[in-house]
Amino acid sequence: MSQIRSLAVQGASDTYNAANRAGLGAQVRGLFQNALDSANARDSAGEYLLAGSASLTAPFDAAGAYLGDASVRSVPSDGSLTTGITIAGTALTAASGVDVLPLLDKVATALSTNDMTTLAAAFPDLDTAVKQISTARTHTGSAMNVLDQAASARTVLEQDLQQAISKFVEADTVTAASELAKATQSLEVSRAVSSHIVAMLAPPSA
Repeated sequence: MSQIRSLAVQGASDTYNAANRAGLGAQVRGLFQNALDSANARDSAGEYLLAGSASLTAPFDAAGAYLGDASVRSVPSDGSLTTGITIAGTALTAASGVDVLPLLDKVATALSTNDMTTLAAAFPDLDTAVKQISTARTHTGSAMNVLDQAASARTVLEQDLQQAISKFVEADTVTAASELAKATQSLEVSRAVSSHIVAMLAPPSA
């Protein structure tokens, strides 16, 4: 986004002619295609990263229009709270500022056709898009941090479970039987005491 804005600034200079701007337009068109390919990236399972819940369909069409939804996947965090761990493609649409990808296509076309009016009008949107991308990157960093924490917690849990399993499997039979007998005796004593207390608290019979 920053590179495309810089090319747009160059193209807006009075020192550039139509042929120069057409060259810049070709560069922006190439960057737009790279951005589109990145926005339609998939994970190792073949799902589209920015498509929301429609993860089996490419989220952006050839013009950069968003076809997905705003759904995000979450994982449990503290208590009953959940934290989003994915970013929907709506982060790159007017729902979050401007339609970023169509804007790039618009700038490329304005440069290629020497349309200075459209190019000048695009600068405020370009500034918004730069901030928009920065915000999305921040959210992505936070999501990655949550995933790292979840992965660490799972590792600790697996280790604890393995230790518990080993403890029970490898326990000495005699010792285990002795501990069970002690626990059973304690339980019987507790029951007897409880019964006695209940009897004391019960109202006298008529």
